[in-house]
Amino acid sequence: MIEVTPSLKMLHAFALMAKSTDVIRDTHGNLSCLAGPNLMFIKPSGVDYDRISDQLICAHDVATGEAYASNQAKSSVDTPYHLDIYQRHPWIRAICHTHSPYATAHAMVENIVPCVCTEHADYFGKNIRVVPYAGMEWSTGLTIEENERAVLLGCHGVLTFADDPLEAVKLAVAVENVCYKNFLAKQLSGRSLRGDQMYYPEAQAWHKRYAEKYGQR
Repeated sequence: MIEVTPSLKMLHAFALMAKSTDVIRDTHGNLSCLAGPNLMFIKPSGVDYDRISDQLICAHDVATGEAYASNQAKSSVDTPYHLDIYQRHPWIRAICHTHSPYATAHAMVENIVPCVCTEHADYFGKNIRVVPYAGMEWSTGLTIEENERAVLLGCHGVLTFADDPLEAVKLAVAVENVCYKNFLAKQLSGRSLRGDQMYYPEAQAWHKRYAEKYGQR
């Protein structure tokens, strides 16, 4: 039996999800990440985020989807979809999936999240698109661009993509934050925000500045 151990960063990511009650409700959503060339860790199904330990996190072979014999819990029901995304998008290293209220509301009415503030540009660098509802198998036909950090799934929820699990969770929190602010701005203005979106080069300039200069770099 091969013993595998998830990183501390993944445990910290689950702890952040447990605290982010405005984004995560009950046991909904999930988180996965890659470790090495062919190993995926993913949330156990139906387990409260504050009860997830390294022993309960599930491991799968990315190429075959096979669960490791050492797994002590049943994997997330969305495991096949995470595997599919990793298999077709090798630059993605972590995926967070949530049903956060304001972002999911945008997905339910198939409204893109337009980039209308610098904070949105910092995190995402462009509008967040909505992928039309595709039934229970939500990864079917889903293509992610290399610089895309989030998409909304029609009638369902949110996906964020990052280089590590903690960053993926932080992006999920950021998606909900900008969706909430866009909702408030629309209420205050009484009009759609789509015509007010930041031009792509300007959004990318903010995104580049945030990526390269923000924080203790």
